[in-house]
Amino acid sequence: MNHAFRYLIILFFALSCNSMIEKEANIIANQKAKVVSYLLAKEIPIDDFQLLLIAYKKERLLRVFAKSLQSDSWTEIVKYDFCTFSGTLGPKVKEGDKQIPEGFYKVNKFNPKSNFHLSLGLNYPTKRDLKIADKESPGSDIFIHGGCRSVGCLAITDEKIEELYTLAKFAKGEIDVIILPFEMNDEAVAINVKAHPKQKAFWKELFLDWKEMRIVILPAPCPGD
Repeated sequence: MNHAFRYLIILFFALSCNSMIEKEANIIANQKAKVVSYLLAKEIPIDDFQLLLIAYKKERLLRVFAKSLQSDSWTEIVKYDFCTFSGTLGPKVKEGDKQIPEGFYKVNKFNPKSNFHLSLGLNYPTKRDLKIADKESPGSDIFIHGGCRSVGCLAITDEKIEELYTLAKFAKGEIDVIILPFEMNDEAVAINVKAHPKQKAFWKELFLDWKEMRIVILPAPCPGD
């Protein structure tokens, strides 16, 4: 490879990187006022808050919670409908199965270069996932992203991912993402296990862990408990 060609490659990637940084900065600047209004409406300071996301597959809903670092109470600030949905109820077990995973995750990547406008990457597969997933090919690259197409990710449109991405950029600390098959309570679990008996053991374990977390996040009891 001659020096001139190598220089052109380096220049291309440098310009591409700068373009993505500029794109991200412009989106955040344009969305800041809106996300600040969500927080201030709940008396949560923009420079001192944590973020929590809870997704319900059956309801096709993503709820966004925030709290001050000095507070123990989570408050819902906005919610987004899924634009589309892939797979069915039940966990992801294999690359290419188009399943949206179910479990407890963290945002581990901000991707302004996404093919779906913007995306937030999740740390799938976790140890819980690997207990049931294919050992050779459990799948990867699970994101919350823009657009309206999904092969195992949460697609919420370009407009909504700009808001969520901006909120996530301003948030402090780790961002937990809980993906549930449905709004889990005793009655809902019993009904859905009848329809999906193969998921009984997985959902029982998931529900037990969720009940412990829900006490902190959603202190009010759910119907059917």
